[in-house]
Amino acid sequence: MKAFVFEGPGNIVVKDIPKPKPREGELLLKPLYVGLCFSELNGYLNPKWLSMRPGMILGHEGSAEVAEIGPGVEGWKVGERVAINPMYDSCGECLMCRAGWPYRCQRPKGWYPGMDTEYFIAPHEACWKVPAEVSDLAAANVEPICCGTRAIRHSGMTIGDNVVILGADDYALGTLQWAKLAGARQIIMGDPYKVRRDVAKKLGADIVFDTATEPIAGGGIKLGMLDPTEKAKALAEYGPFKLIKEQMPFGADFVFVSIENYIKQSMDYFRQAIEMVRTQGTVGVIRGYYGEDGWPRFGGGLAWIREISIRHFGVFFGDEPWRGGRERGDYALTIEEMARGRIKGEGTVTRVIPFDEVNSKKDLDDIFQSLPESEVKICFRIWGK
Repeated sequence: MKAFVFEGPGNIVVKDIPKPKPREGELLLKPLYVGLCFSELNGYLNPKWLSMRPGMILGHEGSAEVAEIGPGVEGWKVGERVAINPMYDSCGECLMCRAGWPYRCQRPKGWYPGMDTEYFIAPHEACWKVPAEVSDLAAANVEPICCGTRAIRHSGMTIGDNVVILGADDYALGTLQWAKLAGARQIIMGDPYKVRRDVAKKLGADIVFDTATEPIAGGGIKLGMLDPTEKAKALAEYGPFKLIKEQMPFGADFVFVSIENYIKQSMDYFRQAIEMVRTQGTVGVIRGYYGEDGWPRFGGGLAWIREISIRHFGVFFGDEPWRGGRERGDYALTIEEMARGRIKGEGTVTRVIPFDEVNSKKDLDDIFQSLPESEVKICFRIWGK
């Protein structure tokens, strides 16, 4: 059967692999829709990205249908639809698992979904049932939107807060939807790519702006017109982004940032967030691809003197027992709100590509090279409706 296989940076190929057979505790699944994750784009572009290894079958964001049930699995039927939690490579017994953080399992089993193929295997614990109100395509986007679920759920944001989001990738667009649902007073969202800004506006951002060209707060100078030294001096004197200063003169209560090292403007987002958040406000990092040195550009003195809180959401999603465990965890809540129609699972997708139309390395190169400038979110339709 056909599969998309990572063989190194810039080298993703189409291969033929054998159909797997479920073992005890596992389900054989037919992928319906599978999203192209920006971690995969990072692996395609970045030789130093360590989360992908040669021979890995791509695809970890997706919806699927149960095709066969392995020995010892109860509570599932052939034909049921599921959303996959790719972080559920867990023992279920260690301290981290018992705390509701399976992604931080101390004894992981080594499972990875590898969904960009015709059939794949998953432990039944990694599968969440999808209600009829959620489409196949929406269910494929539970995983990236759930990163926004956790960001808002654990940030401390409350009704009436002013929110800025720098970056408009899929994580950030999930954060936008949840911030709106949670009662934000105003949400301003910035990104250098028009296609992303257009989707952000459609999903409820009050104001969108171009992070590459928006004038700084000190009157008419545009960031894109300055060399790095001049830009640093201007920002130190005036602060970033005139429109945010005008709309939120005391600063934003929360600034969420999505740092993508393949987008040069995003390498300044962390420092800009420190400069635009209010005293005792919060900066939350929802994606942390910090670049080659592994550190953000960061004005630590300002964060210290203004008592700014800095939060990261790299656990991605959890099932903390104090919230009610799996039944009330981040994944379950995301699916529940999609079923209610309050979170738009299909809202970030700008291109759906039939699986049978991708048959060569060139086809895959063309797809990967369209990101992030031309598309917000790409999904492959494999068995989906």
